[in-house]
Amino acid sequence: MAAADELFSEHGVDGVSNTEIAQRAGCSIGSFYRFFPNKEELVVEYVNRYLTALASNLPTLPDKIDFPQLVDVVSVLIDRSVAAYLQFPGFRQVRTWRYKDGRLASEITRNSELALITDLFYRSPYDLPSELVERMSVVIVDGTWPLLAGLVDIAPKDRPAMIAEIKFSVTSYIDARLKMELE
Repeated sequence: MAAADELFSEHGVDGVSNTEIAQRAGCSIGSFYRFFPNKEELVVEYVNRYLTALASNLPTLPDKIDFPQLVDVVSVLIDRSVAAYLQFPGFRQVRTWRYKDGRLASEITRNSELALITDLFYRSPYDLPSELVERMSVVIVDGTWPLLAGLVDIAPKDRPAMIAEIKFSVTSYIDARLKMELE
């Protein structure tokens, strides 16, 4: 998988062949096809590993969480997203790849990311309308992803400042929306 990640990062999913991935991994093409009968199966496994990395180490949440906890949990979620993006630098390229059925890989990951954020809002003590929860979740996921994806290209010494800015933007947005709704 590391070989696929490197090549996806360098050339995109369509810019690399299964043979090149097998060569970079140091295995025969026959061995490669034993595990991944086609590129789509490889991408599915790659996306699953990314989602596992994203969801790993998230705190165990109580049934209800108050606002300070919500901000903390969103902050942890952003930290996990950063770790996942940095662990899978080729993921930026994978997100734009289409499966045979026409779906983008990003649709799969976006739905999982939205489910994580939406769950956080539903655990808050506020009786938020589902339409608001969904809108806020979409803004957070769609607004945060491009910034996180850009971290791969930023010098490691500059990343903490960008991560802090992302967290500030997201938590400020949540705070403002909740205040509007609760007034």
